[in-house]
Amino acid sequence: MLRSSFLESLQGNLQVQEGLPPIAKKPMTKGRVLGISGGVIGFVLLALFLVYIMFTGDIRYEFGETAFSIEADFWTDLTVDYEGIDSVEHLEDMSYRARTSGFNSPRLSMGAYRNETYGKFTLYAYTKCDSAVMIRFGDQLLMINDETPEACSKTLL
Repeated sequence: MLRSSFLESLQGNLQVQEGLPPIAKKPMTKGRVLGISGGVIGFVLLALFLVYIMFTGDIRYEFGETAFSIEADFWTDLTVDYEGIDSVEHLEDMSYRARTSGFNSPRLSMGAYRNETYGKFTLYAYTKCDSAVMIRFGDQLLMINDETPEACSKTLL
C-alpha cells in the first residue's frame, strides 16, 4: 500500500504541464554507449595510475669516486661532491613533517622541507623508516634514508 501511494505521488509529480513537450528518454545509441564505456575505462585507468604512484617508487644511491648520486622515482635526482660535504650525522628519529614542496606518498617523501629543529632542508626518504643521515654541505642540508634503519646504517654511513 505504501509502495502504491509512493508511485502515484511520483507519477503525479512527473505529469507534463500543459504546453510543454513530454520528456522523452534518450535511446542508447552506439555513440552514447561508447561514451559511457570510455568514461568508465578512463576512471579505472586513472585509479590504477594513482595506486601505482602512491605505493611504488624507490630511492637509489650510487657512490662514485668523487661524488654520490641520488636517483629517485617521481622526483629530481641529485649529485653531491664529497669535497663539499662539511658534516655527516646519523639521526635515530628524524622529524621532517613540514613539506614546502615536493612529492609525498605512503612509501616516499621527497622535496623541500622546513621545521623548527633544522630549518630548510632537502629530503629523500622512505616514510616508514625514522632513521636518517643528515649531510651538511655549504649552506644546504640534506636528509636521506633507506627502507629500514639497518639498511640506512649499512648503506649510507
